[in-house]
Amino acid sequence: MKTLKRTCIGMAFLLALTGAAQAVDLFTPVTQRDTSGQLQCMATNVSSATHTMEVRIVNWVNGTVLADSGAQTVAPDNTIFAQVFVSPDPVVAFCRITVSGTSNKEVVRGAILARDSSGDVISALPAN
Repeated sequence: MKTLKRTCIGMAFLLALTGAAQAVDLFTPVTQRDTSGQLQCMATNVSSATHTMEVRIVNWVNGTVLADSGAQTVAPDNTIFAQVFVSPDPVVAFCRITVSGTSNKEVVRGAILARDSSGDVISALPAN
C-alpha cells in the first residue's frame, strides 16, 4: 500500500511539473524589407492575467534570430516588441511569439510590422 501511495504522489508531482511547462507559439507570415526601414514584432497580452512572453524576429532564409525581446513578464493590456533595422541589405523574416505557462493562444495578439525609413507602417501581418 505504501508503494501505491508513493507512486500516486510521484505521478501527481510529475503532472504538476508538466502543466507548468506548457507554452504556446504563434508565428506571422514572412515579410521583407528591401531597403532602409525596419521590421518590428509586437505582442500584446489580451488576457486578464500576467504572462511570461517573448518575441523574436527570425531570418526566414537561415533561421538566425535577428532580434529578441527576451522573456518578459507582461501584465494584462501591455505590449512587448523586438525590432531590426534594415540597411543596406534586404531582410526576409517572420515573427515568433512564445507565451509560457499556457496552451491558450487567445491570451496574446501579435503582428510583424514593416516600416519605411520615416517610421510609417507600410504593412502589418498578424500572428496565428
